[in-house]
Amino acid sequence: MKINQHIIQGFFISLILIITTNKITLSHFSKITPENLAFYFVFILSPFFILLGSIYPDSDIRKPWKIKTRNIFSLFFSLLKIILVYPLRWLVYYPSYWIIKSLMPDKFRYQIKNEHHNTTHTLIGIGTASLIIFTIANFLFFLLKKHTYSKDMFILGLIISISISIGFIIGCLIHFIQDAYSGNGNSKYGISPFQPFNETKFYGNYSSFFNMNSKDKIMSVLIFLLLLLIPWGSEYIYKMSSSVLIGTFIFIIFVISLLIIIFSAYGIEFDMRLHKKNYEKPLKKLFVITIVASILINLIMYIIFL
Repeated sequence: MKINQHIIQGFFISLILIITTNKITLSHFSKITPENLAFYFVFILSPFFILLGSIYPDSDIRKPWKIKTRNIFSLFFSLLKIILVYPLRWLVYYPSYWIIKSLMPDKFRYQIKNEHHNTTHTLIGIGTASLIIFTIANFLFFLLKKHTYSKDMFILGLIISISISIGFIIGCLIHFIQDAYSGNGNSKYGISPFQPFNETKFYGNYSSFFNMNSKDKIMSVLIFLLLLLIPWGSEYIYKMSSSVLIGTFIFIIFVISLLIIIFSAYGIEFDMRLHKKNYEKPLKKLFVITIVASILINLIMYIIFL
């Protein structure tokens, strides 16, 4: 999938969550207490970094990003990529690549390469990157508050850094799923999230480089329309919840379930498959079960808590 499409879909998801979570915090967290402080910062900060995480895995593309002025959209995307991708590449990707390469046992090290769809498209890669993001956020918070730094400030810095890392990881996982149903029906272009320990690949028949009858645009529009359920659902959940904390818990599960349903549906549409050396398995049944399970989990929670 092209980086522009990752940006568009990541932007839609971030925008809806930012609008919704800010509305929730204004309505239900007007008085910050130790009890809801963690939820407050998770709500405020995480959505902003989903977009960053959804772009990060493509920061390993070493070609120079250029300013394109064909139209207003190409100008916007090229500026956004330059503003975001270069800092991600130098501050996060290269350090994480070096750390993984240095610490990896010799029998796995040869698989760690400075190339596209390598470390940034693995779980160990985004795990290492999220730790770097966490460290940078914590250090910057310390610099801003060093004159009044205390135990409470230390805890607050941890909460903020964890919130940022959560959003970043969610964005990276969304990028993984989008790439996992791409591949134009060829496992060669799939992703291997368990590398270097396991070469299992995931791929589908979607391709942004061939004529898909505008399916990429339809996908983005459908994602945006389905995400509109989030602000509507949040109103109902908080209205019916017995406490803010219970409402927050149900809301988080609702958002995660909705994202799982959306991307499972695309996994079905684009015939996503699991591929090993001498083994291949369609994942359609698994996605159907996942969608049904997500719906049932939400229904059970609403019956018990609402």
